[in-house]
Amino acid sequence: MRKLALFCLFLILPSLAAAADYPLRAKFPQATPISTEMLLSQHGKAVVVDVRTQMEYDVAHVKDAALLPVDESDFLAQVGALRGKSDTAALVFYCNGALCAKSYKAAEIVTAAGFGNAFVYDAGIMTWLKTHPEKTVFLGRTPADPKLVIDDEAFKKRLIDFPEFSKRALEPNTIIIDIRDDSQRSVNADLPQNQILVIRGAAVQNIASDRFAAFIKAEGFKNKQLLVVDAVGVQIRWAQYFLEEHGYTNYAFLKGGVKAAVESGALKK
Repeated sequence: MRKLALFCLFLILPSLAAAADYPLRAKFPQATPISTEMLLSQHGKAVVVDVRTQMEYDVAHVKDAALLPVDESDFLAQVGALRGKSDTAALVFYCNGALCAKSYKAAEIVTAAGFGNAFVYDAGIMTWLKTHPEKTVFLGRTPADPKLVIDDEAFKKRLIDFPEFSKRALEPNTIIIDIRDDSQRSVNADLPQNQILVIRGAAVQNIASDRFAAFIKAEGFKNKQLLVVDAVGVQIRWAQYFLEEHGYTNYAFLKGGVKAAVESGALKK
């Protein structure tokens, strides 16, 4: 019990990090953070759960992590199959980092349901990949090869702001694709990144990331200009791997996702 108490104390320490670094912690006060160092110390003993999409998981995930999207209807039952409510092993949820609400949501759901020792690794998968490639599955291989990571420069070349995105959306032979999950879109959104995307004069296709990946693998939309948007500009980084692998060249991403467009005032209700 003494070891468990000490472990829990160390897990609580990351909550003291600057609020600016982890802005969603205030919105999910029941989700207890765990640091990269503490997750490493528990790897192999903790039950680690990736709550993202199949597309994201297929590109990169923590070695031995289970894939369990938080929006599955039987999420709690599946968590229970992984680890009992009274078990003492840490139950750790992660997604794409500090702006990804899914892992916080998962930790709060299971905590409210009576699962003990539930935590959120809110530094996210890319921090884990960069710091511990030997414990990361990346593009189907372990250890992760940093040389295969699409660098920031190659990613940023594909980013455009909302005015430019809206302009291009009206061009011929263009398809606008919102790859957010259905649960990430809401007319009465509490979070800006969950607001409905509306572009005057253009139709937006809501194709969640897993279906999007399937379309790309089948070389759908190959001769179109693709404009892709997500919640906060993170999911698109995983989508880029599929686009590049399958030879797509005419595509762009909304910089910062819907969140940035809303907060800049460019996208209004």
